[in-house]
Amino acid sequence: MNLRAGDRVPEIAALLSVVSLAAVFGAVGGVIPASVLPRAPDAVVDAIPHVNAVLSTAALVTIPLAVRAVRRGRIRRHRALMTATLGLFAAFLVLYLYRITVRGTTAFGGPDAVYRFVYLPTLGIHVLLAIVCVPLLYYVALLAATRPIPELRGSLHPRVGRIAPALWFVPFLLGDALYVLLHVVSSGCAPLSRTAAPPPCGQSSAPALAPSPPPMTGRRPQRSLRSPLLSQRYSS
Repeated sequence: MNLRAGDRVPEIAALLSVVSLAAVFGAVGGVIPASVLPRAPDAVVDAIPHVNAVLSTAALVTIPLAVRAVRRGRIRRHRALMTATLGLFAAFLVLYLYRITVRGTTAFGGPDAVYRFVYLPTLGIHVLLAIVCVPLLYYVALLAATRPIPELRGSLHPRVGRIAPALWFVPFLLGDALYVLLHVVSSGCAPLSRTAAPPPCGQSSAPALAPSPPPMTGRRPQRSLRSPLLSQRYSS
């Protein structure tokens, strides 16, 4: 029996979701060796979190515009905006996976209260929603790609599409928040290298000319961001 891709949308969406999430968590967990990828100049790698913040912010514009377009019956405009958002997401994900593979995760070195009561809850919600929205996004995107517009009205695309944009919007928004926390609130903290331990936030990695004073008591060590997708590092 000859089956088209459109007849296997749930299975394909599930497969793509597993592969995507496995790639993200594999990169975060250090499973993917940095040696398998070409090494870009440090300036390029350093710029990736900032580029990803721009990509995330652009998606925060295209998603509401796409929702407004479909509510007004402008289906082609809706499709174009959602396709643009998928492109932004794909570019973000590729850059995120590259940086985290070759450079490692980013440490949060800000105040302890911010770490406990702002950073960790934001990161947790960001990761959870990112995991939930990925299969929904693949599902609605595959439906739209394998069916003509008139057939979509009788499919699950309109119903799933009512919740998927919101679930997609929030991780992008929280990703920008994580970017601010990692690169503004705790700016100056270097990414955690897989080959050498980074210096404490604000200290130089150069050899000390004299013994360093003992660290202040009560200061927590740097924390490591373990986020997928969505993180800002929504790629940091």
